[in-house]
Amino acid sequence: MENEAAPLLLVLRQFARAGDEGIKQSMQDKLLPREDEREKPLGQSDTLFSRLLQLSMSAFTPTLRDTISGLMFELSDKDVNTFIKNVGYGYAAGFLANNNIPLGASQAGGASAAGDSSSRHINPVTGQYVDQEKEDNLPPMTEEEKEREAERLFVLFER
Repeated sequence: MENEAAPLLLVLRQFARAGDEGIKQSMQDKLLPREDEREKPLGQSDTLFSRLLQLSMSAFTPTLRDTISGLMFELSDKDVNTFIKNVGYGYAAGFLANNNIPLGASQAGGASAAGDSSSRHINPVTGQYVDQEKEDNLPPMTEEEKEREAERLFVLFER
């Protein structure tokens, strides 16, 4: 996969970079998430986009991983905020850190998807619509329980 798919994706990235707007728009339509994919966290459907995202996290194919992320970044107009909206911060963080690309304005609180005409908010970490996220069924924690949990995590980090 590494030797066969990575060169193809590099060619697609060059088309996105040098091609006209029609070619780039067509590639964005085919390779970036559709609205229906945001009903679940990104990368959990059977679409080409989800499969590319899953491959972009593979530890066994570093060239392919970087090529996929680079293509997605190119299709996001090399804009950090658009890239995070398109793939979710969970998938974008490694690429941005490895390429020393500083984060833009904060994505906290969600934002509308790139090219999304609706005003639905997106969880910037998962890429899922906020109104589609599963409700937390755990009982709320008391302040004392929160403090104990924070102390426990602090001890684990210290180790």
